[in-house]
Amino acid sequence: MSKVGLLTSEEGRFFAGIIADEIPVKNIFLKQGIKLILPAIINGLDDKVGDKISEPWQAHVEGLTTITFNALQDKVMSDEEIDEISLKCSEILNEEINLPLMDEDQEAITFLFLIKTLASILKGAFKKKEA
Repeated sequence: MSKVGLLTSEEGRFFAGIIADEIPVKNIFLKQGIKLILPAIINGLDDKVGDKISEPWQAHVEGLTTITFNALQDKVMSDEEIDEISLKCSEILNEEINLPLMDEDQEAITFLFLIKTLASILKGAFKKKEA
């Protein structure tokens, strides 16, 4: 299946559903309207802009969105899935960014620490929101 942009239409609908659920709207009709319109907006923007992102970043974003899409299918992100996404992010950063004062191993450890710290902060924020 060929696709335009970074997301498949299924991924676009899925992420749009998650986003729509998080938009704080109390009016049930407006909420349903958002759920109907948002997938078209996301897929339309992705189709227009997604292919304009230069390589290798386009491939990186496609890989990350696919990993995230697969991890969120059960609507729960396990620690193993968070670790997988964190590792992928740190690998991308290590591959694409060169820090002149560090060797490759130090860069890899630094990026992994940074991503895992951010993931931990986000996970904590989501847990507070659920409580």
